[in-house]
Amino acid sequence: MSTANFPLITTGMVVSHHPESHGVYVMLRSGQVPTQPVKVGSEGPADGLRIHCESLPTRGTWGVIAFPDADPRNGVWLKSVYTQQQDAITSDAGSPFTHYLSEWSGYWEHRDDSGNESRVFPDGTSLTYSETGALPATYRHIVNPDQSQSRVELTQAERVASPPAPFIFNMNHASGTNIQVDSAGNVSATGNPNASLTLTFGSSVLTIASTGDISLQANGNILSANASAINLTSGNAAPGDAATLATLIVNWLSAHTHTGVNGETSTPVQSLTESDVASTIVKISS
Repeated sequence: MSTANFPLITTGMVVSHHPESHGVYVMLRSGQVPTQPVKVGSEGPADGLRIHCESLPTRGTWGVIAFPDADPRNGVWLKSVYTQQQDAITSDAGSPFTHYLSEWSGYWEHRDDSGNESRVFPDGTSLTYSETGALPATYRHIVNPDQSQSRVELTQAERVASPPAPFIFNMNHASGTNIQVDSAGNVSATGNPNASLTLTFGSSVLTIASTGDISLQANGNILSANASAINLTSGNAAPGDAATLATLIVNWLSAHTHTGVNGETSTPVQSLTESDVASTIVKISS
């Protein structure tokens, strides 16, 4: 193509994509159509290993295009720009520093001037870090029949008309520990063979050791509301088994002592046999 009268910088519209080169085919406002794709510029690194690769502008998007040395083979898409009143801008006059990203997939993220941040995925899963915990309303501009512009709310249903089935959340730590939420909402946490789990709230601590031992230090009451059954197990015994509960209770009673006001220690509570305890246990089941 001759470079005669070819602009150094101009505007143009995306007509198709060339993902292999991270470029787009364009039609310039002059009507010229370069035969080579226009490369979309990247922010930051661009070498053989590193790149900040944003999604390509959609068909119909207008932008500023440069042609170094007026050579159509060297076209670079600099920035997308709006040339009409309809747009997806969510900010209003009172929020000049809002960060907002709305993608083709339906994913979007929003961070306002105060640092309140939300991220929403195509299936509707969201992550919010904010003062209220609620997702913010987002907006866009439309053109009315009288050619005036209006700012209207953009809903999730407009972003994704047919949401996909819930995605699977999966986090793998380099140590081998894994946390997953499956598509049905079931949660699983698997530690590496040498890892332990500790939950600390207030002054109470629940620990699951790598050996499988479970310890609970409860500096308060252990309460159960509306429970149809509370099951205790020992070894491989079945939950709620009377003999198992008897063993647990007898072991505790045999080791239990009382300390007097002067520091003296009494002998353990009078020993009971497992059969004595088991005969008094009523198994509660749902």
